[in-house]
Amino acid sequence: MPKVLVCLDGSRNSRECFEPVLPLLKSAKARLTLFHVETPPRLDTRQAEIFEGEARAFHLKPYDPFDDLASRLKRRGFRVRQKRAKGEAAGAILQEAGKGGYDLVVIGSHGHGGFRRAVLGSVSTAVAQKCGVPVLIARPRRRK
Repeated sequence: MPKVLVCLDGSRNSRECFEPVLPLLKSAKARLTLFHVETPPRLDTRQAEIFEGEARAFHLKPYDPFDDLASRLKRRGFRVRQKRAKGEAAGAILQEAGKGGYDLVVIGSHGHGGFRRAVLGSVSTAVAQKCGVPVLIARPRRRK
């Protein structure tokens, strides 16, 4: 049974990218590790304190990038684990892929154009270029 690292950023796009790959992973009886990297907020200390205070005041529940995805996958017959890391996304994914004994990394692509990718960088591109195991970059199906 292959071990597959499934990288999720919590966005709708991330989940939509992953969905078309599921039949392939199901037929391979893959063991999935859902992986999310919490990147540090780009706020100074005072801004972070204000944001945390407001979140508590409005009783906002903590962000969960997995929501009920793991339980839905288990109902579909997958063996699923969840892992989280903190830091820079590409570096954390590469580290987990290297130490986790994975056979495949699945990561979504937002499909940004060349200029935006050149300015902002692309996590999926960085992972594909530097990863020691095969990487499948998935894009969501086009809406009709």
